[in-house]
Amino acid sequence: MKIRQGFVSNSSSSSFMLGLPKNLTEKEKKDLVQDKLCVSENSPLLSIAEKIASAVLDSKLIDSEKKLLKEFYCETMEELKKDYIGLYESYKKCQEKNLNFYMGRAGNEDYDPGELILCQMIWITDDEDFYMFKDEIY
Repeated sequence: MKIRQGFVSNSSSSSFMLGLPKNLTEKEKKDLVQDKLCVSENSPLLSIAEKIASAVLDSKLIDSEKKLLKEFYCETMEELKKDYIGLYESYKKCQEKNLNFYMGRAGNEDYDPGELILCQMIWITDDEDFYMFKDEIY
């Protein structure tokens, strides 16, 4: 019989798609994300919202269809649509709203508080100035 000594971990991660207005400063992006979390400046949850905002803003800008297709090893947008319908629809929504499109991931491997919380939450917002689609929890 074998006995394992040490820690056993279950890592989890989930991805999200984000749309933000173009030409925002980093502070304006962070303020917008925190605002969409509905946490006021005097809330005891403000530090948590700041950590979530930092995790969200650590995402990758996808500034062209070519870059998106390359990211998912697709030749055409029709192929992307067929294989990744949610991603395709999110990208198109952001284009229609003239928002920059970002893709990100949150996980629990690094024990970052913002990522840990973001990894476990569902967040779907479709406003004129902000788009967030994160519906997976693993």
